[in-house]
Parts: sequence; structure tokens; C-alpha cells
Amino acid sequence: MSRRPRVFQRLHQPRHDHVVRGAGEEGKTLGAQRQRCLSGGFPWWYLWARTPLGNASGACEGCLTQTPAIEVPLGTPATTRVAGRGAAWWVRAAQVGILAGAGYYLIRLALPYWPAIQARRLTWHAIPLLAGSLLVWANLALLLAAWTVSLRWCAQRIRYRDAARVWFTANLARFLPGAVWQFASLAVMSTRYGLSTMAATATVLLEQVVLLFTGLLVLAALTPSVLHATWWQAALVVATILGAVALAVPRPGGRLGLWIETRVPAVRLVWSQLGPAQLGAFTLMLALPWLLYGVAFRLLALGLLDHPAGSWSDYVVAFTGSYVAGIIAVFAPAGLLVREAALVKALMTVGVGGADAVILAVASRVWLTLLELSAGAVVMALPGGLPPGDA
Repeated sequence: MSRRPRVFQRLHQPRHDHVVRGAGEEGKTLGAQRQRCLSGGFPWWYLWARTPLGNASGACEGCLTQTPAIEVPLGTPATTRVAGRGAAWWVRAAQVGILAGAGYYLIRLALPYWPAIQARRLTWHAIPLLAGSLLVWANLALLLAAWTVSLRWCAQRIRYRDAARVWFTANLARFLPGAVWQFASLAVMSTRYGLSTMAATATVLLEQVVLLFTGLLVLAALTPSVLHATWWQAALVVATILGAVALAVPRPGGRLGLWIETRVPAVRLVWSQLGPAQLGAFTLMLALPWLLYGVAFRLLALGLLDHPAGSWSDYVVAFTGSYVAGIIAVFAPAGLLVREAALVKALMTVGVGGADAVILAVASRVWLTLLELSAGAVVMALPGGLPPGDA
């Protein structure tokens, strides 16, 4: 049997409705969109790539044994050139340079305090550590909920539990060097759960840009003097431009949007159901994590050290500023070393001793990573985790 008829046969299966919607025209019914695909109104090879090999019963041959393919965006030619190792040499060079520079700076900060660090005795107060851990887990749930909500703006629907599997897998992949593993993981997992790769990637990027924007605003609200800092002004301009471009380019109606849509029809779904009210609520929603993370960081300090210096707002500012620095350093995996160096400097600025600042910076990284790993492990262990195509 030729490939073309088998592709069309699979389009009648309900689990491929998202493929039909992506290929169809906005505003039309699912039946009309399916008819457009069946009549040859869309490249059959794309449909072949997007729909797993099906049989007459609607089952998927090899679903449980084959590794899912990364979704091919709508309208992408089959001959698209995949970048080789040589194409990304500059990315690795940038990563090595940034990590080396941040590591050198961190060592220079910590070295004079090394004897004090060795002599410091940790207190290990259980209640603050437990309270801080619960706050971090709640914060992860909030960030996940924000991403799940943003998917609806791209006409995507997914259960919160399934979204957690996609989100945690991609989020933990950011620790891997290479700057691409987070998005490669996101592409694979989103395809397995019936999400558009383009929509999943666009919403993850939007969440990062809005977090950068709200983090800068939190810094300005708690330390108004930062408004005169050149780095803060530049970062705010960049975050604003990135957010405006990310929201404006995919929107239909303009010449650029139409030009992109003719080549990548799936872009019509991106932000297709987003309004100003939703965007405003999303921005407010993503201002809260900075406050929660800062409070949790202060609780970590209370759990490890006797009477740590600094106020609650000092710890919110220090953590937010260091995390923003990690977001800006895009080539550093998860802001590694960049965030620690910025955190040590920020803590010392508000009166925390050098030894305590280094201890808290390193402890914060280890603590947050362990909490994120544990949350991801719990999510993956939950029952009913098979993707729709594997059920």
C-alpha cells in the first residue's frame, strides 16, 4: 500500500485531531479541516511525519518500542539541513568562556574566606528547612500552572499531570551542557503528549521572558536605586523587546505574520486565543515566584546558620538579582556559577559575611536542584502516565 492512502486513513483517528487542526484553516470545523487534508490541500509527507504508523484497527504499530520522533513543524521541507557538530562550536565556546569567567570570579570571592568557611558550623534547624522546601515545591507548581495556562492561548489542551511530565523533563534537561537539550527534550515530550512543538516552545520562551521582566520589576520595587543602574536599564529594554517580538511576530494579520504562516502554518495557533487581560494576569502571576523564592531562601539561611545577617527583603532582592543574572547568561547551563557569583556579591552587599554568603550560595544551588529532582521523580512515578498514543 502506498504511503499516501495510509496517511489519509490515519487522519480519521481521533488521536490525530491535533494534526488536522494544525493543518486546517482557523475558524473552520474539525470536519472541514480534515476534508482539506484529505483533498490534498496540505503536503502528505508532513502528515506522514506527524502521525505514527497506523493500521486498520486504529492501533499504533511499534508505539511502545519505537522512540518518538521530534515533531516536524508544519510546512518545514523534508530536506531541512540539520546542523552538525561544527555548526554549534561557537555555542560551546561561549559556554566554556562564561563558565570559566564566572568560576574564576567566584573563586576569587570565596578564596579569602576559605578558613572561615571550613570553621563554620551549620545548625540544621529542621522547621525552617522544611518550610522553605514546601515553599519551593509550591513555587514549582505555580510555574507549571502558568505554563499550562499559556498553552491554552495556542489552542492546546493538556492535563496538568501530563503537563508536569513534559515540563519537569524539559526543565531538568537545562542542566546539561549544550544549550539545546532543554528544547530537544521539550520537543520529544510535547509530541508524545499531543502538543504542538511550536506552541510548547513559544510558551516556555514567553514564560522565561516574563520572569525576567517581573524579576527586574521586583528588584526596582525593593531597591529603587537599581533604576539608575545601566545593566538594569539594558536588561529591561531587552526583556521588553523580546516580549513584544515574541507576541507580535506570530500574530496573524500583518505582512510578516502572513509570510511566516505561508511557510509554517502551525504558527497561526500561537497566541490565537490570547488577549490583553490574560497577558496582564500572567505577568502578575509570574511576579509571585520571586517573592516565594526569596522567602524560601531566607528560610534556608535560618535553617543552616545562627542569626544570619540581613532582612527578609534583602534575601528576596539577593536571590532575585542572582537568578536574573542566570537568565541573562543564556549560555550558562541553568545559570551555573553565574548565579552563585552574583548571589555571593549581593549577600555581601547587604551585610552577610563572606563565608556565610559562599555557604548560602552553594547550599542554595544544591538544595533547589534536589527539590526539583525530587518533585520531578514524584511526577514521573504517578500512575496513568502513558501518553495518549501509547495507552
